[in-house]
Amino acid sequence: MRTITYDFGNLADWISAIGTIGALFYAIYLATKDSRIKLSITVINDKFRYESNGVKPNTYDICVVNVRPRTVHIRALGFYVGNKFKKNRITRMTDSENILLGSIGFGEMKTETITFNIQRQCEALGTRRNKRSKFYVGFEDITGKIYYKKFTP
Repeated sequence: MRTITYDFGNLADWISAIGTIGALFYAIYLATKDSRIKLSITVINDKFRYESNGVKPNTYDICVVNVRPRTVHIRALGFYVGNKFKKNRITRMTDSENILLGSIGFGEMKTETITFNIQRQCEALGTRRNKRSKFYVGFEDITGKIYYKKFTP
C-alpha cells in the first residue's frame, strides 16, 4: 500500500508568500490612487437669507473642490432623498438650467447657489419625507458616476 504525503512547506514560507502578495496589492493601490476622482462637496443651508417680501427661501450654497490630479467634467447636479444604499432623485439640474457646471481641475473650486424647496418637491413626486429621511446632493460626471454628499435641509 502506497502512502501519499503532501508537503505544504514550513510556516516561514507561507508568511513570506502572504507578505509578498500583500505588498503587490498595496503597490497597485498606491499606483492607481491618484487616477481616481475624489470631490470634496460642502452644502451650506443659508437660514438667514430673506427675500425683500420677508419670505425665507430654501437657499443652498454648494461648493465643490477637486482634490485629486485628474480633471472632472460635471454635467448635472441633483438632489436625492433616501438612505445609503437606495437614493431617489428629487430633481436634476443641468447646464440648460443655468447651473455653472463644467470642468474642475486639480485644486479648483466651484460654488453654486441654488434656491430649491425640498419639501414641496418631495410632495410633488410622492416621496415620503420622515425623520429618518436623509438628503443628498449629487454631482454627475460625464461617465454617469454620481458623487454624493449628505446634508441637512
